[in-house]
Amino acid sequence: MTNKEKNDQYYLAILKAEIDKLKGEKNSDEARLKEIQDDKPVSSDDVGSQRDDRERLEQEISNTEDIIHEAERALSWAAKNGFVCAVCRKPIEHDRLDADPASLTCKEHRDEEDTIEI
Repeated sequence: MTNKEKNDQYYLAILKAEIDKLKGEKNSDEARLKEIQDDKPVSSDDVGSQRDDRERLEQEISNTEDIIHEAERALSWAAKNGFVCAVCRKPIEHDRLDADPASLTCKEHRDEEDTIEI
């Protein structure tokens, strides 16, 4: 196994672990949201508090879903192509991958990452 293959396996494992962790967080938030929705408010203060908690959890779930999607997108790209820039096909710098293993671009093309169709 080459160093590149070892590095790719390392970052693939990190991405997979991150996706699993995020899915666990999402499941936990969804369970908590269900508890809140099933609770019967006792007072008008409880109604407001429940609404605030529900809105906060719904936003957290939505944000987590977005991050999961980005990580799964990067995992799919990396599994097919390795950790190379989706723009120029040069290897993505290790410090960039250390900071965000879901990166699809090198530092030079980081501003284009959100517009890339994979």
